[in-house]
Amino acid sequence: MKIFYTSVCILLMLNCTAQWSNTTNQFYDSLQMQVCTTTGDQTKAMSITSNPDGGTIIFWEDKRSGFYGNIQIFAQKFDKAGNRLWAVNGVPISAGTNNQHFYTSSNQDYRNRSFAATDGAGGFYITYTDDSLSNYAWYRMCVQHIKSDGSAVFSGAGFIAAATPSGQSYNFTSPQLIADDNSGFYIAYVKDAFPDYLYVYCYRDEAGTMTNKGGGIVNENGLQKTEPQPCVGANKWFIVYPNTDVIDYNIWPDLQGGCSVVMSMNGNDAGQYKMLCYNRVWKTKNASTVTIATQFPTGNPDQQIINYKQGDIAILYQLNHKLLNGQCSSNAATYLWVDDILTSNGYQLLDQGGYDYNFPKGVTIATPGNINVELLASIKRTYGNNTVSNFVGEAIAIPVEKYDSVPYQRASNTDPNFGYNTTAPTQMDKLNPFRDTILSEGRYYYDFSLAGGGGQFYASALVWENDGSGINERKVRLQHLAVERQSANTFAIAYKTTTKTGEVIGKEISNGFGGSNISYEFPLVTVNNTGNALFYINETDRYTRVSPIENGAQLSWGAMGRPLGTPLFNGSYYYPQAPFASLDPLNGTGVICWQDNKNVPASSGTNISMRHLDNLNVANYISPNKKVQLLSAFASSSFPVTLLGSSKKFSIIEGYNNITKITSPVAEILDNYNLGAMSVQIYQHPGPIRTFSGKPYLNRNYTIKPENNPAGGANINVRLYFTTTEFDALKAADVSISNPGSLVVIKQPNNGVTVPAAYTPLAGEQFIVPTAWQAVDGGYYLEIVVTGFSNFFIQNTSSPLPVKWLGVQAQWQNTTQAKVTWQVAEQLNVKNYTVQQSLDGTVFKDVCTITASPAVNYNCLVPASSNAKNYYRIAEQDIDGKLSYSKVVLLQASVSAAVSLYPNPAKDKLVLDGLPSGYRTMQIVDAGGKIIYRQNVLPGLQNVNIKALAAGIYTLIIIGDTQMQTLSFIKN
Repeated sequence: MKIFYTSVCILLMLNCTAQWSNTTNQFYDSLQMQVCTTTGDQTKAMSITSNPDGGTIIFWEDKRSGFYGNIQIFAQKFDKAGNRLWAVNGVPISAGTNNQHFYTSSNQDYRNRSFAATDGAGGFYITYTDDSLSNYAWYRMCVQHIKSDGSAVFSGAGFIAAATPSGQSYNFTSPQLIADDNSGFYIAYVKDAFPDYLYVYCYRDEAGTMTNKGGGIVNENGLQKTEPQPCVGANKWFIVYPNTDVIDYNIWPDLQGGCSVVMSMNGNDAGQYKMLCYNRVWKTKNASTVTIATQFPTGNPDQQIINYKQGDIAILYQLNHKLLNGQCSSNAATYLWVDDILTSNGYQLLDQGGYDYNFPKGVTIATPGNINVELLASIKRTYGNNTVSNFVGEAIAIPVEKYDSVPYQRASNTDPNFGYNTTAPTQMDKLNPFRDTILSEGRYYYDFSLAGGGGQFYASALVWENDGSGINERKVRLQHLAVERQSANTFAIAYKTTTKTGEVIGKEISNGFGGSNISYEFPLVTVNNTGNALFYINETDRYTRVSPIENGAQLSWGAMGRPLGTPLFNGSYYYPQAPFASLDPLNGTGVICWQDNKNVPASSGTNISMRHLDNLNVANYISPNKKVQLLSAFASSSFPVTLLGSSKKFSIIEGYNNITKITSPVAEILDNYNLGAMSVQIYQHPGPIRTFSGKPYLNRNYTIKPENNPAGGANINVRLYFTTTEFDALKAADVSISNPGSLVVIKQPNNGVTVPAAYTPLAGEQFIVPTAWQAVDGGYYLEIVVTGFSNFFIQNTSSPLPVKWLGVQAQWQNTTQAKVTWQVAEQLNVKNYTVQQSLDGTVFKDVCTITASPAVNYNCLVPASSNAKNYYRIAEQDIDGKLSYSKVVLLQASVSAAVSLYPNPAKDKLVLDGLPSGYRTMQIVDAGGKIIYRQNVLPGLQNVNIKALAAGIYTLIIIGDTQMQTLSFIKN
């Protein structure tokens, strides 16, 4: 039987699936890959990257044994090309007969924790609890090692790291596991007793034997107390050991082969309640002998010598105490006692006195200096004036030495009053203090996601907020921090967003705006070693949205990211849930997996699906849209979106055909203004081409209504999509149409709530000439610029275009002025041209107007700010009041580290060095703003004679056509 089973496994493994179904981010349901489709529920899928082969391992909890059967854990592996390597529907983690699950009850989302890690040889370790089927208690902490071929190393329930002894009533719970740097792992778990103990151990499977490399309790808690003695002013010192509760914790790699841990604890003592604490289990890099100063009870000096061997595992902060003889005299009597003095606790106290510290977590990132930086965060409340505060995300940053042998805390210590060395090496880099808000205040407790890598930290949360208007809604916040060098030996934490509370990138809709609601699951962010970050979130009952992050907290793929697939499959809702993504450490690819209930063959319940993600590290890359297809006949609504102006990218809006069961893009809107919730309706006329007064118009029209209509307060770019079939029908009815560039968009007001079935002229309607058009898969889009939203119809332009734009340029003239130049052709009924300027690319104002003439070249001097980006465009106005716009050009001052000015201060001569090409003139401006010197410049090195200048402070300005830079200097 054993031989038969092995043969079947080999056959199944050889029958690998094909490579990744798609590597160009085509987010169709048909391109999703099935990981497990067997009977029963498969849930809580998670993934890790396999080393050194770069494959992906997915694991999940499984109820294929039936409703009354035990919960199992299964896993599947795919190689780097996407080929399945293990048995169809996965391999079991163990042969145990109890319930086995890596998730244990907690308010913290399980995806914030680590349960599995690569073994460095193509397999992986995983931790889980093994509990009784009869009473769901008496957990055993188990570990299994699955080798690269999918076989399990340990029989039965797996390797048992901890179990409740017979006759005892305490439990072990909440296991977590991360990799070390030597083909082993760290496991952490809580002994739920009085007091609670949090254990962290390092293990490695050595030829089928699990070897404990070291570790222990990381939260030993002592509290110093005193009691008076008979002598006046004399006190006896003693230590109490409170019944400390471990409320929550998380572990993560310290990037030096060790394991960091942050804990929320309650000391349950009048002198010690809620605390946020930290510890680290570290690995000896090189053999070292250290000497620790101690004392005899008499007070005389003593010492302890510790020999650390390479690879030894030890705990950074340990509970230490010393015993000293105490005495006093009173009324001719002498009293003797022994003082028990706490010299160090079994953890580092980060914060205390808060009402609570929820969902603690941390992450370590490397710097180019000799320290790493750890960011430790929690959701904190405080208590004061008989009032409990709201919940707020707060973080603390600490520097961690990149040590050579042992951490300085465990180096030789000459002070017996401290249980560890408190003096950092003088050559150790500094980190500016950081203890601050990273996520906004919420009315209810909330969990958050925290990740870091490549010098970057990211955090995200879904927060109940009250904006002051009395409206409570959950908003999606995204925060971005970075470690930046401040000097040769100093680093600091810098906010890369405009607010300490995180940027609002999305919000839920619960008022039925536009006929649809939006609710979200838990937002997550993951970061690889190079700092590439990925945001993803499940939009409840619809799909998962995903996007890389760039420029602070901007989502590269538009507002809340791109939808992965559709909300429906074969006409039925399949409710994708609980997404989890893992990134390749370096190359900009990743895998995302989730659970859903697709009706695929031989399945029932919830199954596991996945897909590949690509080009996550490519600047300005946007995943392709789906094919443009016909929608349901007559009126239909798109899937809802919210546009809050945060991503600065075009954001896709999709519609649905309830007959063909497809989704299709209907519009894209540039997310550069807080439009709020968007209601987009489409009317799809199913019959012959429509006409009005004999003039054909497209068989698709749109009604777009935002929650916050800019009503002239902003310029919004909109792309309207239609199919090739619809365009061809219009072109056949109007032979003067050559391509979509012949079309015009009619924008008219709509005070109702529904999309009209046909075009009827309305007072106040506008004819908008598109700024661009593009052929796409299945059809086309027209891009227009609007200042408000309403109905949109498309037809052939009623007359030739008023102007053909040939080019627009902007050039610096000085620090406050630019010259905008434009070229046109084929002017027809043009009244004037107005140059418009914007400092944010959204809100434009008129700065110069020129009357149209037969000329083809125009220019105008306009204001320019050297401290900001300057956006310019030209608005052309017809004699009948209609407007068209040129493209937008950008002008900004340059910031080039290569340009230097020396000596500074200077007496007779300055040297301008490293000047790149593109600059043409140089000016010197005095403190009053007056230009007192000017000369032409060439690339490279320039000598500037300043002998004639009076002593003082001056500004040197170098000016090019599209760039400018200012440098200050002092003339002695």
